[in-house]
Amino acid sequence: PNGTMLAGGTGDMQAKLWDVPSGEERSSLRSPFGTAVTDLVFSADGTLLAMLGQDTRIALWNVAESRLRKVLVGHRDIVASVAFAADRKSVASIAKDGQLIVWDLETGLQRYAINASPRRQSPSTVIRSGDTTQPSLALTMQSTIPVVVDASTGTVPEATVVAADTVTRNAATNRGKKKHRKHHWEGVTALAVSPDGTLLGGVSSTGKIELRYAATGATRIVIPRKFAAAVSGVAFSADSRRLLSVGQDTEVHSWDVVSGNESLTLRGHEHPIRAIAASPSGDLLASAGEDTRIMLWDGVTGKLMKILSGHVDFVNGLAFSPNGKLLASGGGDNRILVWNTETGNLLQTLRGHADEVNALAFSRDGKMLASASEDARVILWDMAAGKQLQALEGHQGPVRALAFGRDGQTLASAGEDSQIIVWGMTNRKPSKIILGVTSAINGLAFSADGASLFTGSEDSRVMRWNVAEAKRDAVLE
Repeated sequence: PNGTMLAGGTGDMQAKLWDVPSGEERSSLRSPFGTAVTDLVFSADGTLLAMLGQDTRIALWNVAESRLRKVLVGHRDIVASVAFAADRKSVASIAKDGQLIVWDLETGLQRYAINASPRRQSPSTVIRSGDTTQPSLALTMQSTIPVVVDASTGTVPEATVVAADTVTRNAATNRGKKKHRKHHWEGVTALAVSPDGTLLGGVSSTGKIELRYAATGATRIVIPRKFAAAVSGVAFSADSRRLLSVGQDTEVHSWDVVSGNESLTLRGHEHPIRAIAASPSGDLLASAGEDTRIMLWDGVTGKLMKILSGHVDFVNGLAFSPNGKLLASGGGDNRILVWNTETGNLLQTLRGHADEVNALAFSRDGKMLASASEDARVILWDMAAGKQLQALEGHQGPVRALAFGRDGQTLASAGEDSQIIVWGMTNRKPSKIILGVTSAINGLAFSADGASLFTGSEDSRVMRWNVAEAKRDAVLE
C-alpha cells in the first residue's frame, strides 16, 4: 500500500515479493492450494497478504515473516475476489457462486455470510472502504449494481441497495439447503486396519479394493470388481473376517478376506454411499451417504434393522462407540448427530463446526468423540455432557481423516494440507507433526501397537510412518 513492495504470481504455484526501490526479490510464497496463484491483495497496513487460486480457500500470509498465517475455509465455490476492511479486523471474500463471507482476521472464523440470489448474476468484486470510521465493504455486482455491506454487522442498508432482490441476507451460510458438494476425493479414498491388527484394507476412486498384511505392507489380495465405480468407504467386521466397502454404486459389499469373494451385498440406498462402520460387537453395520439417511443392518444376516433420518445434507462420516450403544454421524449440514443404536432415537445434536464434517472417531473409553471438518479444525466432544471440550487448530486446510491410537492417548488427523498431526490427549496439543506427503491425505489408520500410522493419499500411494520418529518407513506401492 505504501508503494515499497510488489507482489506477483509466477504461474508455477508461487507468489514472489519484490522490494520496489531496489528491485530485489524478498521472498517466495508457495501456494498451499496446488494451483496457480490468481490474485494477491495486501492489507491496508501491508502486514498481511491474501492469496487466491483456483480454489475455495483463501491463504493469509504474514508478509514480514513470509509465513502462512491462516487458511480460510468456508466457500463452496472458487473464490473470485478478496478485500481487507480498513479497520484491520476483517477480510471479505466473494466466490463465483455469489456468496460473500466476512472473516474475523484474529480467529480466521466467519463473522457472517451473504448469499446472492440465483435470479441475478453473481458478485465478482469486493472493494474495501478507505474510511476507518465507517468500515463498510462495497460489493460490486457483475450487473454493475453496487451494494454496501457493513463489515461489523453484515447488514445491508436499504438506502444503498439499488436492487435488493439480488442479495439474500443469511447469517447461517445457507443452512438447511443441500450443498450438493461432490465427493471429489481422488486416489486412495479410505483405509482401515482390522480389529486383530493383521490386515490393512484400502479403497480408491478407481474402484480398486486391496488387502495388505499390516506388518509388512505386502499385498495379500486385490479384490476383482465387475464395475470400476469409485469406492469411498471401508471397514472391517468385528471378527476381522470380512472387509466392507461402499461407494458410487449405492450398495454395501462384504468381502471374504481369505478368498476375496463377495459374501454379502446390502441394497437399500438410492444414491452413492460415503461412509460405512461396523459395531465392535459385530451385531450392527451402519451405512450412509448422499441420500442423507443412515441405514442400520444386522451385522450377520445383512437384514435392514432401522433407518435413521435427521440429516439435511450428505452424510460423510460414521462411528460407533466402543460399547456399540451409540452411533455418531456427521456431514454437509455441519452437524454431528448421536443416535441410540437400540432404539434409533436421536440423543444429541452437536454444533460447532463452520463447514461440513468429514470424519468421526470415538476414544477408546467412549467418553470423547473427535470430529474433522472442512473448516480445518478437529473438535473434541464430551459425550456425557454433549458439549464441546476443545477445538484443535493446526491444520491449514480441510481435515479429511481421523484415527485414535488403541492406547487412547493419541489422536492423529490429516487432510488437504498434506501433514499428519499427532495430538497428545493429555494436554491436547501436537506431539508430532509428520511431513512428507505431497498430496491431500484421505485415509488414516494406526497399527495395532500404535507405533505406525498408515496414510492413503490422492497420489494413489499408501505410506507407513514411524510415529515416534515422525518419519516415513515405507511406501506401499
